[in-house]
Amino acid sequence: MITIFLKFSDREEALSVLSSQVGYQTSASEVGGTELNPVGFIGSTRYDLCFLRDASVSVSGTGDHVNLLWWGAPEIIPDFGSYVVTPMTPNCTFAS
Repeated sequence: MITIFLKFSDREEALSVLSSQVGYQTSASEVGGTELNPVGFIGSTRYDLCFLRDASVSVSGTGDHVNLLWWGAPEIIPDFGSYVVTPMTPNCTFAS
């Protein structure tokens, strides 16, 4: 499993990029548009998403921070380009 840390300018951009790269469709079912730790598949490869603010994880700075847990091989990770960040103190809410 590989955790990929992503940062977007806002939720709209996050949903747009995630839709184009992994086919994610919003799972917002709570008042205010909360994404509830969605799981998806690209072919047979699973991925889990954690929208940090929705999971009540504090983040520094602005933007929408999303952690993606990739269950496949590193060589088939979608190209997220400049949205990939390397946090100094990574914080993730995935259960092991």
